[in-house]
Amino acid sequence: MLRTLASAERELIAPDGGTRYAVRILPYRSIDNFIAGVVITFVDVTAIARLEDR
Repeated sequence: MLRTLASAERELIAPDGGTRYAVRILPYRSIDNFIAGVVITFVDVTAIARLEDR
């Protein structure tokens, strides 16, 4: 991630087997355009996934 500066997005299923998350990882840029790390976001998509499965 930090070498290529590309973003990544995946779906993750929690160990409980019922909760699904959309996970997005992006490089974190400071004001002076320095790559200072990554930002990881988790969005609960369980309800959407259940509707798609129907």
